[in-house]
Amino acid sequence: MFYGYSAYTHHHIILKLLLLIVVAFFIDLYFQRGFKQLFNKRRSNFLHYFIRINWIFFLFFTAFSTSYLLLFQLACDHPFRVRYVIWIHTFFLLTYMPKTAFNLFLLLRDILRLIRVSIEKIVKKRVISKVLIKKRFLKSGFILSCFLFMAILYGIGFGKNHFKVKKIDIHFEDLPESFNKYKLVQISDIHFGSYGPRANFKNAVEIINDLDADLVVFTGDMVNFKAEEAEAWISLFKTIKSEDGKFAVLGNHDFGDYIECYNQEDRNQNLEKLLNSQGEMGFRNLMNESTHIFRGKDSLLLVGVMNWAIEPYKKYGDLHEALGTGKNSAFKILLSHDPHHWEMEVKDKYTIDLTLSGHTHGAQFGIDLPFYHWCPIDWMYTYWGGLYEENSKYLYINQGLGVIGFHGRIGMRPEITLISLHSKKINQ
Repeated sequence: MFYGYSAYTHHHIILKLLLLIVVAFFIDLYFQRGFKQLFNKRRSNFLHYFIRINWIFFLFFTAFSTSYLLLFQLACDHPFRVRYVIWIHTFFLLTYMPKTAFNLFLLLRDILRLIRVSIEKIVKKRVISKVLIKKRFLKSGFILSCFLFMAILYGIGFGKNHFKVKKIDIHFEDLPESFNKYKLVQISDIHFGSYGPRANFKNAVEIINDLDADLVVFTGDMVNFKAEEAEAWISLFKTIKSEDGKFAVLGNHDFGDYIECYNQEDRNQNLEKLLNSQGEMGFRNLMNESTHIFRGKDSLLLVGVMNWAIEPYKKYGDLHEALGTGKNSAFKILLSHDPHHWEMEVKDKYTIDLTLSGHTHGAQFGIDLPFYHWCPIDWMYTYWGGLYEENSKYLYINQGLGVIGFHGRIGMRPEITLISLHSKKINQ
């Protein structure tokens, strides 16, 4: 219900907001119980004011969420509608994720207490230590919840603008010698519609240009829903420099499929506007097509498909069509937004040396360290972030430059990828 295109229909948004309000109420109720136990009666005034403030925040969240109904006066495709929902999600995560962490400690303590009491009733004596049910256990939960609150607050205020350059070196047997040390910059998932006019993309563009790329590629989801979201950024992204040009493909958000009041003609017009905006930025969109990049007598084939996806998303990509007469090209790079494409078709059926994808955002939350890489979407996607290799075929998944769903990034910084191609023949 809350996944894919249906997650953004007005009916499902209202259901989701009502569900969030109910969940928030019970989280607050249980949290309040634990907080009373953590602070003793000598701090009764503090408890009294804290509980009052806690319920004021709940009433504010309820009013904030239900105010979405007032936005029905706006056009069905007005970008502020989606931006408002993103901020509701963000406020919920900031306020209730830390409380949920505390509640988990409280729940574990209550379970241990129940087990202890049950066993003691059976054996008629105390058999389990009370260490885990003392206040120090709840204090640990409270400290963790404070840390989580600060981490989410940082992600909202700074994390989404804390751009990170990931440098990747890949060695290939069949890379033409003229392309040895070829520098390719990948960006993905900008989601312009999530931002106001003060977004710090100027810094990202400066970082990209400082990398002095031979080729710049964008792997989909430039907007949330409407082509107009990109128009304010044309002049800035036009300044991105690349010796061999800038290329793009379309992601699931770029087709206008999330706007429930659009018919097919509206979606076609929306897509045409987006393609025009990308063209003004200097990006050539590869819509199930390919092009050769030359270095002297050598060349590589750059292939691009429109969003190739599994349900509930629509599948527009056609790799067979995109390859065209270039199927026998020695070295091929594929731009395909959704990494499911590589998993379910590319790696087993096609000789594609390198596939570049995006889509996952690294869930905008996780751990991204040189020695450890994890995010919640790891439970849903086999391939969700970073570099993968099977049978000398490579997939790289960029974790995105923008945000959607939650207006922040925690642990998964917005990414600009610099991929250097190396020929094993030269480096052996």
